[in-house]
Amino acid sequence: MDRTAGGSGIGGRVKVVGHVERVDARRLCYAEFVDRFMRPNRPVVLTGLTSSWRSCQDWTLAADRRAPDLEFLARTFPSPFVQVADCSSWEFSDQKRLEMSMREFVDHWVGSSSNGNSGGSLLYLKDWHFVKELGLLFMLMFLGPTAGRQMNLRSSVYNINDDVSEKQFPEFNNAEWLECTQEQNEIIFVPSGWYHQVHNLEDTISINHNWFNGYNLHWVWNLLHEDYKVAKDYIEDIRDICDDFEGLCQRNLAANTGMNFYDFFVFITRP
Repeated sequence: MDRTAGGSGIGGRVKVVGHVERVDARRLCYAEFVDRFMRPNRPVVLTGLTSSWRSCQDWTLAADRRAPDLEFLARTFPSPFVQVADCSSWEFSDQKRLEMSMREFVDHWVGSSSNGNSGGSLLYLKDWHFVKELGLLFMLMFLGPTAGRQMNLRSSVYNINDDVSEKQFPEFNNAEWLECTQEQNEIIFVPSGWYHQVHNLEDTISINHNWFNGYNLHWVWNLLHEDYKVAKDYIEDIRDICDDFEGLCQRNLAANTGMNFYDFFVFITRP
């Protein structure tokens, strides 16, 4: 269902030094996964884990399991509105965001595919939280047509063919890259703090789950603290007229990042 290439050396801007290791997860116990990949913070492609997932059947065409069943998605998830990125248009430092129904998104996808997307917008459904539909936290969906390209550098999104700001990322041209091809029904573990690019080789549905644990807790806290400073600086000019400035900072932090300091400490102290 998902066939993507990570860290591709498109345009010669990056130096690819190796490939991401591929492991049959049915022969990998949790302790070994921790020792080989999670503790040292190394990426890995895992195979053999998703054959029983309903999405591998329900969300793909019976005649071609590599192709997304877009009509099924439009029928099954008619609401609420989903957030869609227009990869051909930018607002400030990120791609322009649109809100539309799943039906509208599917109709655009089908229409773009039929005419080769000539002159049209390349829309990519991003950050679709399944909290309401499936009762899951931090489960994200990404849906996009062939040739959707992204590079996730913290909060910024770049096309690898575009110029990356040397001021914001001064060591970018010195970075060494690993690459891989993620085949249908495979899982890729992206370590904390690793920048990554995705290039869709086919129409793609990607299911993503972000989580933190004892091995990346410091990464989560550092990110939360940095986002807190941004949230605080953004409203610093109203500190003197705000009855609960810190409370407002924490509310904004939760809205932007998904949790605030209180949520973080509750999580790490609960039994």
